Amino acid sequence: MRWQVALVGGVALGASGCVVAKEGTWTFDGDIRRVVVELGNGDAEIVPSGTSKTHVELDFGGVSLSPVGPYRSGNAVYVNLLCDGVCGGDVFVEVPDDVWVEAHVHRGDLDIDGLYGGELDAIVGAGDLTITDTSVPRVGTSVGAGDGSIELDEVGCVSVQVGAGDASLDVPAGAYKLGVSVDAGHLEVDGGIVQDDRAERCIRGHVQAGHLDISSY
Repeated sequence: MRWQVALVGGVALGASGCVVAKEGTWTFDGDIRRVVVELGNGDAEIVPSGTSKTHVELDFGGVSLSPVGPYRSGNAVYVNLLCDGVCGGDVFVEVPDDVWVEAHVHRGDLDIDGLYGGELDAIVGAGDLTITDTSVPRVGTSVGAGDGSIELDEVGCVSVQVGAGDASLDVPAGAYKLGVSVDAGHLEVDGGIVQDDRAERCIRGHVQAGHLDISSY
């Protein structure tokens, strides 16, 4: 875990906020269709639960003026770990198949492995994004400053946005609708990816000042 509670003038910031301590496991059952994870500072890991349940395990703390933590609203589970003070920690989430997963880590690493079905949006501001063994029809990813490694077993439509970092996208070979662009960065697409405007699958990519390598297997 990589977080610290800062001291100002020798006094903890808790003087102007509430001390946050979220440790333990939460379980949400029933018809979950969407899981949203937002983490300000720390590392997050998301994997399949293998059941209809969503499990959230936290080791998180610090100071915040507003409440943080997991909760359910309707058919969605929200893991709100974005403080308006100084806090951070680690979160481990197990999700059912065929749900829409949205994960945003502002500072830290995001690891996603083995998700199936549904939709996936994964954003890392400053840190590393790793997606492996995933079969999700629609995948949207963004890496600001850091490294991204995205490996998809099945592809419907995938988009990759790269700021100042480096990212790689590994997908099955074949025909895709390609929509890629570069500002001041660099983009490579290997020969196993064939441009075809009639293809059912699509790849979209945009590079600002970093590097994106799109490869096939």
